[in-house]
Amino acid sequence: MRLFDEWWSYLPAGIVDDLHRDLGISYVGAGWLLSLLTLGALVGSPLSLLADHADRRVCAVTGALLVAAGLTTYALGAPFVVLAIATSTLGTASDLLVDSIEAAVSELPDVGGDDDDREHRERLDHDALDRVLGRQHALSSVGDLIGPLLLALGASTAVGWRGAFAITALVMVGDAAYLATVDFPAPQDAATGMRAMVAEAIVVARRRDVWHLAAIEALIAPLDEPLLAFVVARAAADSASEAVAQLLAVAVVVGGVGGSILVGRVGISPRTRRRGPFVILVGTAAAVLPMSVVVQAVGMAAVGGGLAILWADVHLRTLTLVPGRAATVSTVVGVIGTAAAFVPVITGALADRGGLRVGLIVYLAVAAAVLVAAPRDEPPASASSAR
Repeated sequence: MRLFDEWWSYLPAGIVDDLHRDLGISYVGAGWLLSLLTLGALVGSPLSLLADHADRRVCAVTGALLVAAGLTTYALGAPFVVLAIATSTLGTASDLLVDSIEAAVSELPDVGGDDDDREHRERLDHDALDRVLGRQHALSSVGDLIGPLLLALGASTAVGWRGAFAITALVMVGDAAYLATVDFPAPQDAATGMRAMVAEAIVVARRRDVWHLAAIEALIAPLDEPLLAFVVARAAADSASEAVAQLLAVAVVVGGVGGSILVGRVGISPRTRRRGPFVILVGTAAAVLPMSVVVQAVGMAAVGGGLAILWADVHLRTLTLVPGRAATVSTVVGVIGTAAAFVPVITGALADRGGLRVGLIVYLAVAAAVLVAAPRDEPPASASSAR
């Protein structure tokens, strides 16, 4: 599911210049659309809590269908107001879909099942969870690759960027049909109503370690699709072909795969944990400062690799911090971390006034903050190996 999530979530970020040119949407308007992906998840956060308490198959199928509907709105070239509503829905739907699946997977070693399930649990028991997540992230990087390649194909053919959205919407409908056939483990100690679910979330939100995770996630989120969106837009505006501009996204994927493979093989060692944020800062500087396209591509690859390492560490802590409540922790961290939702808006406002090069400096400051805030301690013992 992470593969599909990374695939579709890049598409709005990869068409900033297309929205500006074809639909007359300003850069600040495009920044608002990117921010609404996060703000929509914030408004719909109570629905995400259902992943720890309700029928997860229903939650996952509903999320997939809502994602397909939002992508279809883009494919139709709807007005800005309609796109804003659709983008907000995408943010909520994505969390509902992914949290339902990951909450179920995080509990898999603790539930009963047939021989195949037991074999799978034994395989998990022999792997540290951080290495399992590294391999999962490497697979999800395929989605990072499909998104930009599909937009590059659309830019060079009659498919266009709208066709890329339409194709992805059809894929999500097919995925919803598949999820409807999957058996999900029942939630553990499910709450009896929304009030009890929110009360649990409030208790989780009072934890200091949750706030630290939220701060880190808030800082790394703008360095993913938002940074890439404006780097691609600058390359396109500087007379580079759209296909070449989209190849910057491929560089991020290459770096992300490399970082994920490293985590998948050796786990998150103290040395790896220290190097990830430093690589992010150096890569961001190379990507946003006035450099050649080649240097920018190398920088984006470094950003991808550093983010893969840091995200694996944050993901590990999120899934294991409170056993049986992975979706609740993820939701709380996401809600607190929405402080970063306005970074693309600030970038767009600066870009409208002083150009994209000025706007991109914001991300250099964010990368420096990541270096300061990144975790240096080891996760709890219960989080360092498969539960």
